[in-house]
Amino acid sequence: MTATFWQSLTRESLTVVNDMRRKVNRLRAQMLQQNRTVDDIAVEIRIHFGLSPLAAYRTAHGMSQPEVVDHYRGQSPSAVMDQPLLSRLEMFPAFGSRAPLATHIITLASIYRTTPLTLLDPTALDRLDPQERDVLIRCNPGFTAAPPSLGESTFSISTAQVGLPAPGSLKEEVEVIARRAMRFATGAEGSNVGPEMLEQIRAEVAHVARLYPQKSLVHLMSSLAELQDMVFRLLEGKQRPAESADLYLLSGIISGMLAKCPCTN
Repeated sequence: MTATFWQSLTRESLTVVNDMRRKVNRLRAQMLQQNRTVDDIAVEIRIHFGLSPLAAYRTAHGMSQPEVVDHYRGQSPSAVMDQPLLSRLEMFPAFGSRAPLATHIITLASIYRTTPLTLLDPTALDRLDPQERDVLIRCNPGFTAAPPSLGESTFSISTAQVGLPAPGSLKEEVEVIARRAMRFATGAEGSNVGPEMLEQIRAEVAHVARLYPQKSLVHLMSSLAELQDMVFRLLEGKQRPAESADLYLLSGIISGMLAKCPCTN
């Protein structure tokens, strides 16, 4: 193969990509003029251009991959995300793609202001790691009542295995003391949500979410009820918009986990 052939092939590929981008942008502009929702636009983009839900929602919002990466890093500064990784996630489950983690989908759902399961078609969901899939399925109901500003919020879940402390053990007593400290700090801060308090609540919700697919809800009810009470009390006060969005997201996730009746476990 000559260099001229590869240059010609590259030009043809770029022409195809640019032509598709123009068609997508025209469709998006047409539907926005019709006051169609982002969900409507994403569905049409999938039908006409065969994109994955992840790529369709990004395109429906008129965002480039670098823009999404910037938003992702802004919401989860410690997370690893770049354009090549996002591109591979958007290709899943095609050849050369990468299976997303629950934390990827949850963060992208907050950016695109939709629910996690909306970003995966049935085939992609079935091919996820079972634990990652279970976290998304169980947490998904908590996103349905999210406020419009959900895209500004931050939340991440690590799916590492975590053991439930034995009743009466030292570990359980330490966790109880930690939750009491959080309750005290919540009351002390009043209507203000300090960054340390918000981070503590995030960490506790993430901890319970890791246990949620593994343990009966009966064993987690107390922790979830206490967390829900703390978050609701904070929401009754005044916070900055970004902090309120975080609290709404956390309360939605907690409520989603509580929505499963203990008798079904």
